[in-house]
Amino acid sequence: MSNEFDFNSALKIETVYDPSDRFLEAFYTFAGRVASLQRYYEFGGEFISRYLAQTRRSHMQVSGTEDWVAESVHEEMTLQDMDNIARYHHAAVLAHLFSLAEGLFVGVAMDVAQMIGISMELPAKPMPYLNRYVFFLQRTCGLDIQIATSTWKTIDALRAVRNRYVHQLSSDLPPSVTTVLEEIASSSEHEGCTVDHAFVREAFKTIGALALVLDRAYWTFYESRSRCEPGA
Repeated sequence: MSNEFDFNSALKIETVYDPSDRFLEAFYTFAGRVASLQRYYEFGGEFISRYLAQTRRSHMQVSGTEDWVAESVHEEMTLQDMDNIARYHHAAVLAHLFSLAEGLFVGVAMDVAQMIGISMELPAKPMPYLNRYVFFLQRTCGLDIQIATSTWKTIDALRAVRNRYVHQLSSDLPPSVTTVLEEIASSSEHEGCTVDHAFVREAFKTIGALALVLDRAYWTFYESRSRCEPGA
């Protein structure tokens, strides 16, 4: 296997979102970060696949030998890695992907609030973090953000996976928070969700499409504001 970096292999990864020609920092920051996360996922996945194949072969080579200590240690390590590493990779990427989407909506909401001269007051009623910013942009600011039902279902599944992943890593959470996260993770709506390579790639596409919806809604709103300004 060559150690030389193939730049073309990185270029072949189709990005899920490209910002419009007009500049808003939130969109360009998101585009760069989500593209980087795509490369991390794809190249990281390739490394994991090679590693798991190599550790399986290595385990087979020591199996049945007289060195039972090495065989036992190798078996435990290999079985743990086979069960966990790919799952950790998927969950970590999904957690970051969802956080990037939240960050995009926060950035756009801050810009719109400044544009129309209002404070960014989010709804007080209980709702997920991302939904608060969607609500603010739609209801308070008047952006026409049309999000399909199927997209919301994927977002809810992503949120459940992200919360489950964070919960697994955070053993010191307060009992009240732990209870809420367990309810989300065990929700019957998402219990049939298989977090695999296909799911992660579909998640990227969904978040990319969501960013495009927000992009178009923002610039349509911006243009309508510009036409209404004195002297326009």
